[in-house]
Amino acid sequence: MADTISKLAIHVGMNTAALRRGQSEVAGILGSMRQQVASVFVGLTGLSLGGAAGFGVRLAAEMEQAGIAFEVMIGDAERAKRLFNDLKDFAVATPFEFPELRDSARTLLAMGIGVDDVMRNIKVLGDVSAGTNQPLNELAGVFGQVAVAGRLTGNELRQFNERGIPLMDALATRFGTTKAAIREMVEDGKISFADVEAAMASMAGEGGRFANLMGRQSQTLAGRFSTLSDSVKMAAASFGTALAPALSKAIEALIPLANWFEKLSIDTIQSTVKITAWGAS
Repeated sequence: MADTISKLAIHVGMNTAALRRGQSEVAGILGSMRQQVASVFVGLTGLSLGGAAGFGVRLAAEMEQAGIAFEVMIGDAERAKRLFNDLKDFAVATPFEFPELRDSARTLLAMGIGVDDVMRNIKVLGDVSAGTNQPLNELAGVFGQVAVAGRLTGNELRQFNERGIPLMDALATRFGTTKAAIREMVEDGKISFADVEAAMASMAGEGGRFANLMGRQSQTLAGRFSTLSDSVKMAAASFGTALAPALSKAIEALIPLANWFEKLSIDTIQSTVKITAWGAS
């Protein structure tokens, strides 16, 4: 028994030394972060500094995973990083929060929208979403369905209509014809994705029904609070990213310790069972 305790002390000592080194690095990083960021975060979320750090680490981990997913989908690390950073900047400047923008961009990419066209379409869909109070990711899904088909079908036209988006009017203006004629063109498969893309852009462009609605909404109280919330979350994610290397070292030190304790527990249980069985016999 004494021998087992000695081994435990040695093993724990070896592992906790690495753990203490990781903790020391974490403490150093925490001490170097600006107190203003922590104070604002605490004020908005009610979290303590330790809670803010944990929240920041979780956000950083989620963003790291999302960044990897974009890289896999796009197949180019630099272009994926550029799109990811554009989405983060867009989240801070608009009423939309980053997770919704991330999911919408992922939807567009999955449905064949080119990476260089994603932000342009996100901006158009964002204005339309702001004007119709429809979830951005839902609009991205319907828009993406048209992209996949390569043309507008009656199903997608109906979905746009149900969401209060006057796509048929915009198409009639684009082609200089009537809505009845547009309906026939849809039935004949003569409205391409490019036509829909242009019609949507016209609604969000200068003089369009949904022009600059994100900008206008961002100036409202709710929009400003959303912008502040995103700014704080991005700061928290940066905070978590700064902590990540030291935390990774600490976790690496804990893994073998946890494995050793697991083995010790199993060996102890097996020994107890054997002793019990021997005593019963």
